[in-house]
Amino acid sequence: MRFAVPAVLVALLSAACGGPGIPAHSGYKQAKAQPWKKAKVIALDEKLEGKADGELDYREYKRARWFAIDLPSDGELSVSMEAAPATEDEEFDLALEVLDPNFQSIFRSGLDEEDAHELIKSTTLYQLKAGRYLVHVYLQRRIDASEFDLKVKFAPAAIAYESDFPAKVPFPPRLAVVPLEDDTPENERPKIVRKPTGKRKPSEKPVAVAPPVSNVISGKIINVGVSGGGTTITINRGTDQGVADGMQGKVTGIKQGSFTLSGCSSRSCRGVVKATPDEVNRSGKVVITP
Repeated sequence: MRFAVPAVLVALLSAACGGPGIPAHSGYKQAKAQPWKKAKVIALDEKLEGKADGELDYREYKRARWFAIDLPSDGELSVSMEAAPATEDEEFDLALEVLDPNFQSIFRSGLDEEDAHELIKSTTLYQLKAGRYLVHVYLQRRIDASEFDLKVKFAPAAIAYESDFPAKVPFPPRLAVVPLEDDTPENERPKIVRKPTGKRKPSEKPVAVAPPVSNVISGKIINVGVSGGGTTITINRGTDQGVADGMQGKVTGIKQGSFTLSGCSSRSCRGVVKATPDEVNRSGKVVITP
């Protein structure tokens, strides 16, 4: 990172050169810019760590940078950022924000937070589900410029189960109103059903029909990952259960859940589907057709 330049020196140089005024633009080159759709992906290495850096300058239409992190499973995500502002200014603050796969902000550090004006900011987010998370780094004043270093670390961890009972239990329907007293007419006679007398004819015994033999093999998803071609799944069925490479399968209950088995061992096989990791985790089951 470059060394900070005293704000007084910058002010004198700007005044001597007829310094430019505060920029009036929004900090983006386009009025309807959506930079989060082109976020730079931070790849996780074998230690499940990743890093990135960047340079922001409001005057040069570089107000913010967006980064994406694909979590391969449920767990915890640690994010740390170190800023190097272009000038020494106690009022400077580089904001940091993290958004979940639903584009909902789950962490934000800005001028309204306790760590405002800190050059080093960090957080650890727990109980996260697998999927893509966005990291938003942005300037908060029109006169600011800064370089920054960003580091992330993922730690797989199971999410504690939380019951939603009785939130999804439906209310019973409205029952018919029953009068307190019997309103049956006094002259009403009960109907008597007389059964026929005599010998009964022997009934014909139905012929037992054997149920058709199903060739479908069911299984469960034991691992979910993210790959360039879609979502990689691992199922608990292998060659010991009659499953082999090349067989067709489908994740039950979702669209784009079809896949072809590969890498089969004695107890497991892999496949790639176009559905998202969240959709696959909600189903958790597959069927395989030989």
